[in-house]
Amino acid sequence: MKNYTETLVFRNEDIIITDPCYMLTDADKIKAGDYLSTHGAFDSSIEKDFGSVETAALKTLGFNKVVAANTIIGDWSCKVYKKIKGGKMRKIGAFCADAGEVVVTALREVTEHNPNFDYQSCELFSCAAIIKNFTGKVHIINNDRIVQVVGDGTFKFYSFPAGELTKIYFSDTIQTSFFKALFFRKHF
Repeated sequence: MKNYTETLVFRNEDIIITDPCYMLTDADKIKAGDYLSTHGAFDSSIEKDFGSVETAALKTLGFNKVVAANTIIGDWSCKVYKKIKGGKMRKIGAFCADAGEVVVTALREVTEHNPNFDYQSCELFSCAAIIKNFTGKVHIINNDRIVQVVGDGTFKFYSFPAGELTKIYFSDTIQTSFFKALFFRKHF
């Protein structure tokens, strides 16, 4: 798998971070699955147009403002932290992956595409993180070891795998106590 960063720009929008399996209809899951099985885990022929094959699959379903990635490590739970004064972090949400993928898109697009999607229950059960009225850039960063969602705009936010995953994947690179959000500061 190749290192990459995909970026979206939002202007005063509510955004959602989740696994696409939660927000797609059953028919869309079949179409996306067919697309992914046809193009494999990473198809270099679509890289220049879409970035990841996961993003390309969602765009074929009609999503315009979307980035997605394979989590590399399969199913996971992540917490989203907002950077506050003094370099401290405050938890603002959580999401998980049950199909081994993560997506960032405008909440409006999801509810237009699937009016039956219950994002409030999804947020309540930590299946999706909803970030309200965000203006700025949101990046999915794949460093070949872990995938992270990072926002830089109205405020800065970072996603980190929860619990033991954080210790495993960050232990030899950075201290687990604060995860050293600075690990990804070089991107901004």
